[in-house]
Amino acid sequence: MHVEPRVAALLEVLPNRLTGDVLEQLRLSKQSLVELGSRAGDLKQMLIDLLEDPHEIRRICIMGRNCTLDKVSDDMECAVPLEKQVAEEEEEEIEMLLENYLQRCESCHGQAERLLDSAREMEDSIAVNLSSRRLEVSRVELLLQVGTFCVAVGALIAGIFGMNLKSYLENNTWAFWATTGGIAVG
Repeated sequence: MHVEPRVAALLEVLPNRLTGDVLEQLRLSKQSLVELGSRAGDLKQMLIDLLEDPHEIRRICIMGRNCTLDKVSDDMECAVPLEKQVAEEEEEEIEMLLENYLQRCESCHGQAERLLDSAREMEDSIAVNLSSRRLEVSRVELLLQVGTFCVAVGALIAGIFGMNLKSYLENNTWAFWATTGGIAVG
């Protein structure tokens, strides 16, 4: 399978090197795996259908012989060997070949599904990692907004006291220090 080494290499590289190119390769590999899994599933079903129908196996055995097709009834007539045992051995051989193909197809289908699951798990891991980073950025942004608000309140208070209005608080020393302390703490 040509897809397996590529996906395995991507899954190994992704946690350390999260770039757009690597993510695009992962997306393309996932598409290939989905297509491979679909084709393997279709082939598997076709092989199961063939193995369940002994008439089809017999038709496969005698296809190479001199056969004629009746177009009216859609029946096929073929020359059958004189020895029935030879025909049965051929049928068993074809059935064993089909079973071997079915096992290989199931193996391929299972491997494609495992790789696809690994790719999906990696995507989920990447999504969690990116979400964590977004939350960290949001936290820093919130801290900056709170800091900006505190400075703005301090500037508002300083602006109020900076106006040339008489409130008689500007004559008291304690009012200056209380305002300065409030701005610094606030």
